Amino acid sequence: MADEFIRPSGDTTLDGWTDEADGTTTIYTKIDESTAGDSDYVMSPVLDAAQADLVVRLLQGSTEIAEWTHTDVSETFTTAEQTLTSPQLAAISDFNDLNIELDDNAGSVYKFALGNPAGALTTPVVVSYRYKKMVVEDVIAATTWNSADKTSNLTLSNSDRTVTYNTTGNQNANVRSVAPIATGQKVYIEHVITSMVTNFGIGFCTIGTSFAGPASGIATPSTAFGFGVVNGKFQCNDSVNGTDNFFTPCAAGDRIGIAYDATAGKAWARKNGGGWNTVKGGAQDPAAGTGGAVVPSMGTLYVHCGLDANTGDAITTNFASTDWADTAPSGFTQVSA
Repeated sequence: MADEFIRPSGDTTLDGWTDEADGTTTIYTKIDESTAGDSDYVMSPVLDAAQADLVVRLLQGSTEIAEWTHTDVSETFTTAEQTLTSPQLAAISDFNDLNIELDDNAGSVYKFALGNPAGALTTPVVVSYRYKKMVVEDVIAATTWNSADKTSNLTLSNSDRTVTYNTTGNQNANVRSVAPIATGQKVYIEHVITSMVTNFGIGFCTIGTSFAGPASGIATPSTAFGFGVVNGKFQCNDSVNGTDNFFTPCAAGDRIGIAYDATAGKAWARKNGGGWNTVKGGAQDPAAGTGGAVVPSMGTLYVHCGLDANTGDAITTNFASTDWADTAPSGFTQVSA
């Protein structure tokens, strides 16, 4: 006998729950797919709680058939498959009146109806779902490059995430992000080199950093810092690590991850998901706070890309955590819009 599946068929009570885009209309359609997908989902109004709990209930009408509790939910998706016991299955008298409740254990309960089966379900009956703890960065858009804060020899595309040099000849070119780093934030960003003839400096700068030069931290006092991708050098005049090598030279297609701890004043870089600051040597771990290039205090910083460029040089920056190819170090988050 072929397996039978019954899936969400309608919203009953939202109670503050929304879909991943804060929508409130037919949100059950975000969780009714035949193959689970993590790009769309429903979510509780409670975000960034110290501890997130979830209670899932199977109901017939308003009568509880089964309940499953998940305490201290993690920030990664977990699949649960709950098999109904024989007494639980026997307690169901109307398979056309089944509902699921999702209770965030903080006062908000989302209830949705299940579709009607062809007939009575036979054992085993499994209730399957995926869940995770939602944090603010999951639902807040990340920043992008600022089309109003760049040199004219750069073109932005790909929703202002890709920077391309558009002029013949070698000229300095710079762009800043729309939003700055939050005070005391630990940030992580990934840059993917689309094409490269000369060099990119990828890092951070203040709003007052002049775009007349490469903005790579060559001035004193420094108002910018970053890493040169052609040689893996850290660039910051006021740092004890100024011009030290931190990773091996890059080429088109390489992916550079940068972690910056604004409170500790340290930065780390890695290539293609490998080790941190591999050329520098020693213990290098952003999550533990070990190693790192020393960054002097500069005030409020924005994400920055500076090019000493040739025509067609291009780099794509993945600001949003949902676009990262590699796992960010623990405690490090995106720069939000």
